Amino acid sequence: MSGTQTQFVNIHNPKDMKSSSIQLSVRSHVARYQWQKHKKQARRKNVRQQFLPVKIELYLPASHEENDDDDDGNVIPRLVGGYRVDPFHSYPVWRPFFPLLVDHCMTMAYISPYWWRWQSLITVDIVSMAVDIPELDEPAQPGLLRSRWFPLAISDRALFLVIILLAASHYVSCYKRNDLKLDLLQLRYEAIRSINQALQVETNNYSKNDKALNDAIIGAVAKMASYEAMFGTLDGYNTHMHGLLQMVALRGGLSSLGLNGLLRRIVIWIDRNAAFLHGLRELYFPHDELSGPNPARFLGESMALSGKVALVTGGVKNLGADIARELASVGANLALHYNSNSSKAEATKLEAELKQKYPSLQVKFYQGDLTTADAVTHLFKAVVADFQKVDIVVNTIGKVLKKPITEITEAEYDSMFAINSKAAFFILKEAAAHVPDGGKIITIVTALLAAFTGFYTSYAGSKAPVEHFTRGVSKELQQRRISVNAVAPGPMDTPFFYPQESPEAVEFHKANGMGNRLTETADIAPLVRFLVTEGAWITGQTIFANGGYTTR
Repeated sequence: MSGTQTQFVNIHNPKDMKSSSIQLSVRSHVARYQWQKHKKQARRKNVRQQFLPVKIELYLPASHEENDDDDDGNVIPRLVGGYRVDPFHSYPVWRPFFPLLVDHCMTMAYISPYWWRWQSLITVDIVSMAVDIPELDEPAQPGLLRSRWFPLAISDRALFLVIILLAASHYVSCYKRNDLKLDLLQLRYEAIRSINQALQVETNNYSKNDKALNDAIIGAVAKMASYEAMFGTLDGYNTHMHGLLQMVALRGGLSSLGLNGLLRRIVIWIDRNAAFLHGLRELYFPHDELSGPNPARFLGESMALSGKVALVTGGVKNLGADIARELASVGANLALHYNSNSSKAEATKLEAELKQKYPSLQVKFYQGDLTTADAVTHLFKAVVADFQKVDIVVNTIGKVLKKPITEITEAEYDSMFAINSKAAFFILKEAAAHVPDGGKIITIVTALLAAFTGFYTSYAGSKAPVEHFTRGVSKELQQRRISVNAVAPGPMDTPFFYPQESPEAVEFHKANGMGNRLTETADIAPLVRFLVTEGAWITGQTIFANGGYTTR
């Protein structure tokens, strides 16, 4: 998965696990469980004698395909000493390896006869590999992971090899080991060959009216589809998902899958996450009631908005353009609005810049005056017609007027409220109607909502309703997991600001900000990116980002 950061952490002192295991970034049930186990074992004598050392030998080439069968007829890897592996009871607590985004580890003597090519990954006589389920975006059902998934993964050759392929691919990707790509192809070949052999066995069983398509082979094909989505090709992903769709149908549907519902979760979330990664419009399993995952929680930042569509009003210059650049940098496709023909040249220039930097980016531009409800409706319809959806809406449009109240005309009042309040209201309305569950809506307001600055009465007053619109809409959309926020910059160093101010007033505004400067667009655009990615839990708020210009 391009952009994913997988980290292997080696803890030599078991007491260090306590601090590591509580870190949100280290999602490992192994670490947490082993810390609890260590505390219990510490009360006994001869602590280390309580642990059963584990070594597993796995033979990959055809000349070593023979495996031992257990009493239940399940094929399992050959174990030195003949013991079964329970990772929670036999894993040595003083040598835990736990990677980011995984839940369980297995210890193996080596992963292939070519083990010396993986010396950077292997420590003397052991290697810790993930029996991971990165498709699950939260550490749920640890009991099932322990009692069902781990035994299944180490008892079936095809599933085991796919997991080894995934773990090795993560390693090669993270450490840029291009010298190991041929070895990855060998691992991929072995995994696919084992799947085909298992499917042949299942076909023979099916012809004999025996129970066919067991959980292991379905899990292997599902994880192979996950591998193709993260490291392979979209064609490879589609091939495996088409096969998986037929297998699930033959099995009797998603509800028939085993592991107490865990396998169904894996299949559904592989489907959801691959669609997220590649911007796919259709799902292979679209009618399941399982809520969608949040891949942005564990994807690398560079892919956090991959496949998403962001509409930015006023998005071709100043703050709007910088917000567009920020969202493009994390994978979003862009629908950028501008008001008048005078901004067309800037739109063309921005498009060329974005296309050069992000060749696969989809970006379209829309011109229009948004001071009527019909115009806003037309904009959203046009965006949906072009992109089929809109996931994120950022409204940056606004108008400034610095004037004594005694001099403000009715026409000026109407214009200020039409742009700053009315347009914002109907953009929120259309966003609420079009943004899907889990979407994001942001409106740019002003730090003057918390300041007492003279002559900005109509500006601050026309922006003030948006704060209340934001709160109300956030409550209305809360159950759909749509976050709605307002961002309030301080006086900003853009052409939008200077026509209203004298040189003395500019210096006054600077003196009230941190570092004796104005707010810059570069201060605000990353905040917007945060709110639509990692900050998704924040909603109903007006966030003042003004360098201390106001203390609210």
